Amino acid sequence: MTSRAPIQAVVFDFDGVILESADVKTDAFVELYAEHGAEVVGRARAHHLANVGISRFKKFAWIAEHVLGRTLTDDDSAALGRRFADLALAKVLAAPFVPGAEAALAALAARGLPMFVASGTPEDELQLIVERRGLGPAFREVHGAPREKLEILRDLLARLGLAPD
Repeated sequence: MTSRAPIQAVVFDFDGVILESADVKTDAFVELYAEHGAEVVGRARAHHLANVGISRFKKFAWIAEHVLGRTLTDDDSAALGRRFADLALAKVLAAPFVPGAEAALAALAARGLPMFVASGTPEDELQLIVERRGLGPAFREVHGAPREKLEILRDLLARLGLAPD
């Protein structure tokens, strides 16, 4: 039997882990592509659900190329990002906590464990949500896109001198 090292830090995803906001984002993807018809909406929704946690901007580019048959410009990507945020932000801010999330955060904080967020949500938007929901004090750092979760995790592990387990 191997012994496990004590937990030294906890990194959370956000949507669907802290807040019940995953469906809000799915609905926003559906609405973004509604003007293109049911087939495009279905493919966009399926791609989003198959790639939960990946930056919405990468999803926009994939949908443009593989579903709509065109290259997405930086301006179009930025416009989609703004529209997506407009569709989703208020709903995310109003989303309930995932059952048990508040208790888990409180229990981990009581143990003095540093907590972090690594999410596919754009970092500035994520930090706004964390602050407006009063969660800022719970997390030592909040990270999001454009960096990917793996990059964020590697950075945290290196800076904190922690092993992944």
